[in-house]
Amino acid sequence: MNSIQLLEGSEEYRMIQQTEPSIEIQIHVSVFKLFLPHIEETRYIEIITLYVPQNHLFWWIWQKISRDQPENHNGRRIDNSFLRRYSIHSSNGKISCFTGFTSKMCIIESSETCENYSDAYNSVLSVAEKEELTDVRYKGMALMMAFWINARPDFLNFVGNEQSGSSYKEYKYKVIDLNKSITDPYFYSTRCVGGPRLRTKITTVIKHQEKWQVELEGASKKTATFILDENYEVVDVFGKAVEGPSIYE
Repeated sequence: MNSIQLLEGSEEYRMIQQTEPSIEIQIHVSVFKLFLPHIEETRYIEIITLYVPQNHLFWWIWQKISRDQPENHNGRRIDNSFLRRYSIHSSNGKISCFTGFTSKMCIIESSETCENYSDAYNSVLSVAEKEELTDVRYKGMALMMAFWINARPDFLNFVGNEQSGSSYKEYKYKVIDLNKSITDPYFYSTRCVGGPRLRTKITTVIKHQEKWQVELEGASKKTATFILDENYEVVDVFGKAVEGPSIYE
């Protein structure tokens, strides 16, 4: 069994108000020191949870962080580690979180419920204590996503096999290849002082009836709006970043 210890002063809580539908979502971020006896190695991990008190919905991820990060980011993790990367939406008995990373849009949906937050959080700590958080270096999509997605075995298998979508128990994972729609050659990377900027930012997520409207802004500042169905399949794409010949033609 792994030894896990909460770092003093690392916990952050916040309640955010979603307007449509009106609902409160609790965000909790904490940092732990984790000793893995099977490889005699100490790591630091960050656990991020979302909880909706109104309907008991629960969502969580973890990511490995470097040794100096626990001291450098105290008091700012919700903003810098989560809200800067993820857009959150809760409706119809689900929590959906969208994030962009270079040429991919990634969605993690949870319909997991727990009667109270304390039990849900303790279940996450139990996983961290029992699971072997692997260091296997996957290729492509998995290499990128393993940095900030939870270590459930089903998900690591999913990204390791480069699949575009997967469902397991209460969680659904979807990866959308933006390259099929984006034509702006500088959307993913622009040269700037200090090196290239690699940033695909999701600026807006709106759920209207049975469709998702997701707006992304690239490094070039051009935008693209993706219309997705209930299963996160692409229905339509429009915007300045998709006008012109395909990048890959």
